[in-house]
Amino acid sequence: MKSPFKRQGEDTIKVRINDRERDVLSNYLEQISNIVLSDINLSWRLFPPIFDDPVRQAECELDSQSREDAKQFEVASSFSVSAEMIRRKDLLNSVEATTLLQDLNKARLVLAEILGIKDESFNQSSLGSDELRFIFDVYNYLGWIVSELIETLAS
Repeated sequence: MKSPFKRQGEDTIKVRINDRERDVLSNYLEQISNIVLSDINLSWRLFPPIFDDPVRQAECELDSQSREDAKQFEVASSFSVSAEMIRRKDLLNSVEATTLLQDLNKARLVLAEILGIKDESFNQSSLGSDELRFIFDVYNYLGWIVSELIETLAS
């Protein structure tokens, strides 16, 4: 399978994804954006605890609830921008490619939380429903896109 990205010059990445695949990838990012906005528990890996001490962490969270909401909105907005970028742009500069890479990684963290993936020892046979198996396929697909984008950025 050919890489979905190809370097073109010093600061340009060509997106080699057909329109149908662009729509699918964009829709995944938009749906995960909705998850980030609707359920902080599924997106906690994007905003890890600051303190090991639960009391200090609780105090910090009380003081910073509006900041947490703002962070959630910021991540969701970034996902939407990346979704639109994938849908419409044929060429990405290095800043856009790096932003896309960050958003795809964040999206995978949200999916990992839904799936219960904590580390590399995760056993996909533990996925019971077709819905979870589909989410795992999306998780793997995004992982492949991330890997290809990293390889292209490094070339």
